[in-house]
Amino acid sequence: LSKSKEFLEKLVKINLHENLLNLFKKQGGYLNKNLIIQKNAEKGYGVVSTDDIPANTLLIDVPHNLLIPVKEIKNLSNFTNTFEEIFFKTITSDIEDLNFHPLMSNNFELKIINNVLKNNVNLNKNFLIKHKVFSYLAEEKKKIELLSFTRAIFIKEYDRKFFMPIMDFVNYHFEG
Repeated sequence: LSKSKEFLEKLVKINLHENLLNLFKKQGGYLNKNLIIQKNAEKGYGVVSTDDIPANTLLIDVPHNLLIPVKEIKNLSNFTNTFEEIFFKTITSDIEDLNFHPLMSNNFELKIINNVLKNNVNLNKNFLIKHKVFSYLAEEKKKIELLSFTRAIFIKEYDRKFFMPIMDFVNYHFEG
């Protein structure tokens, strides 16, 4: 039973990613014809090329209407449009990973982090302040905040931070 449940969960995640990509394109987003979304067993989803792409070719374009202002997201259940709903369903389908973020650390873990950072006084002080402020947030707000750390960008021209839809298709790893 657990194998079939795992399979169904994977299928739902694949469908969420496909739905998001289709809606992204339908609402004006652009993904170069030589790029595909592919899942790697070790690294998760990523954008890969199926063919050589000439230099200076447009790869991805996210129109302003698909940027989601972080400050406008108050919860993860009520959305202003279908795109936001599909986007947040997709990125929260693996939300368990957020539980391992340093800001979610318990007292034991916090002591370990503090010990690692102790030689960098400013970094340690800033982290402890951020951790304390974060700990007072409601659970829903904590999730939104953590999602914004990995799925949002600051756009200088607008002086605001936006959730960036295409970022959900890329898992970041140290190999590039």
